[in-house]
Amino acid sequence: MQKVQNNPGGAAPKRPRSFVRNRRIARGYAFQVLYSLGFNPPDNPEELARIFSNANTIKDASLLEGEEVPPPARPEGFAWDLVYGVWAGSADLDRLIAAFSEGWKVERLGRVELTVLRMALYELKFNLDVPEKVVISEALELARQYADQKALAFINGILDSAARSMRGVPESDIQGA
Repeated sequence: MQKVQNNPGGAAPKRPRSFVRNRRIARGYAFQVLYSLGFNPPDNPEELARIFSNANTIKDASLLEGEEVPPPARPEGFAWDLVYGVWAGSADLDRLIAAFSEGWKVERLGRVELTVLRMALYELKFNLDVPEKVVISEALELARQYADQKALAFINGILDSAARSMRGVPESDIQGA
């Protein structure tokens, strides 16, 4: 698993609109693959790659916004990095969730909430080129689509605390994401 180096200038470079949109679609795809792994987890990276490739269409057409269904996915790119990183690091990510959830046991979380939190914590920890606000905002967008609306504040609270702790971000810089 390759770590992304933080931008030495501080602020993330401005990305083209298509890049941001493609990352949102990739996050949606990664979410769907990771969510499905909760029902039938792979035993090894090769099986994970097969599952990723066989999940070759985005099941939720709302993520496509009228575009054609993408071709079969290959285990590469941003979506694959998220899927592999979250799958390989799920035990560590679960420990982070437990540490920031103040009394909640990871086993009590719903699969949707757990998947969203794992993905976002992975990005906060390893995708340092993605600003904290973006990570939290994208996680909340996934949660709005798939989770119980009551879970949004819980997810936001955990991610806000994690961003402050993991990246040393002042609270005022990530509030309201």
